[in-house]
Amino acid sequence: MRESILLTLGVALGALLTILAFPPFGLDVLIFLAPVPWLLVALRAGPRIGFVYGYLGSLAVYLIGLRWMSVVSWPGLIVSSVILSFYGGLLFSIIGWIARRTKWPVAWVAPFVWVVLDGFRSFVLTGFAWLYLGHALSGRLAWIQIADLFGAYGVTFVVVLFGATGVDLVLKNRRLRVCLVTGCVALFVLAYGVVQLKSTAPIEGPRIALVQANIAQELKVAGTQPEEILARHIYWTRQALRENPDLVVWPETMFPGFYGYSCVETVQTQEMVRSAGIPFLIGSNAASLRETDATYQVANSAFFLDAEGEVLGRCDKIHLVPFGEYVPGKSVFPRLEEIVLETAHFVPEISSGKEQVLFELKGIRFGVPICFEVVHPWISRSFVGRGADFLINLTNEGWFRGSTEYEQLEQVAVFRAVENRVPVVRSGNSGITEIIESTGRIRIENRLEVDGQSVDVEGVLVRSIRLDPRRSLYTRLGDAFVFLCGFVVLGLLWRAHRSSPEKSG
Repeated sequence: MRESILLTLGVALGALLTILAFPPFGLDVLIFLAPVPWLLVALRAGPRIGFVYGYLGSLAVYLIGLRWMSVVSWPGLIVSSVILSFYGGLLFSIIGWIARRTKWPVAWVAPFVWVVLDGFRSFVLTGFAWLYLGHALSGRLAWIQIADLFGAYGVTFVVVLFGATGVDLVLKNRRLRVCLVTGCVALFVLAYGVVQLKSTAPIEGPRIALVQANIAQELKVAGTQPEEILARHIYWTRQALRENPDLVVWPETMFPGFYGYSCVETVQTQEMVRSAGIPFLIGSNAASLRETDATYQVANSAFFLDAEGEVLGRCDKIHLVPFGEYVPGKSVFPRLEEIVLETAHFVPEISSGKEQVLFELKGIRFGVPICFEVVHPWISRSFVGRGADFLINLTNEGWFRGSTEYEQLEQVAVFRAVENRVPVVRSGNSGITEIIESTGRIRIENRLEVDGQSVDVEGVLVRSIRLDPRRSLYTRLGDAFVFLCGFVVLGLLWRAHRSSPEKSG
């Protein structure tokens, strides 16, 4: 009984430290301590009971850390948390089993297993690369520069290595050797970070105007006042034009209706573009006629218009949000559509794009990850691999007003910039509108703020972006580090399998 209480307290402490490291609390240095109680529990509980503790600890983190989902759908929050928590259960079980059977230091085991499971989490069931431990350090620039080598996974690896070293110190498990290795890793990470931060030689790029009109989601969904939505964007665009930008950007789906089909609004927008005399990038829903059944399919798109208002190109969102933009498995479970309608008050029917499209501005190419596409590392890496010099992330986070989703998504976007050594321009309807440099730095002057607030305000941000001539190893090799950790984990499992079993609880 006493041991069960201690194990429960350990799991609760690990969950608490993790939650405190992320917004809204932002006590990021606590993330180095967060793995310690969890790993101690995993070692003590054994694989079977450890799975239960790991599952419950992860469930607490996701239910609290992802509570912004409840603004749209409580069932979505619960289902996502229940599924994601299986990774926590597997984490405890695998680490506990390997470490107990091999008697190896936890520092030789835990970081590799953690990275592999995070890798699975980024792909399985459409993927959800959110709340990685490394993401908590997005503001610690020296620590995260290794992301251009190993991705966000590398930063998580270092965080878990520190926590596992603490566990080995507590257990007196090869302390000298473990501390020596961890110390060398820390020196490399910080030295590499300092060098990368000092070796940047940015090239001045296009001057971009980002319009944040702060349209209430209720007004947008109702669709009854398109003229007001358009008028506010035109007003702030005119303010931005006073600062002579090379490009004007409107956020995700901020054109009211369907560009090209909503005739009055399309004509007014084209007139605005022609009077400005510069290209526009406009987030809008798009409609296309299906040849098979003469019905329309809808896409979440970005339209690139030239100075005459003509469409130079269009890119459609490829990676859709389950239950937010489409209903997975509805052909098997028809009841799902009714549940989504009852909770979210709409049934999403968005079609995904087929290919990534690059646009060109003054000889410089850029890609447009839309909304949560910036969460998935492979999407941004693919854009840059195809030749993008910077990224423009169009978002409409008005769904999640008053939540921590804004700050958490910003943390993720920082890693996309560092991983690929490109600026990430974020254009949000209600925030956060900003320019993230290729080092992950967000300068105060590069963020739209009104009276010290960056969320739920309206205005414009006009700034020149700073291009980085470097190209990263991560862009070229992708998640090779995850696969390397996978081979290490296979070796650890094989070694544990051949070791003498130890009785476990």
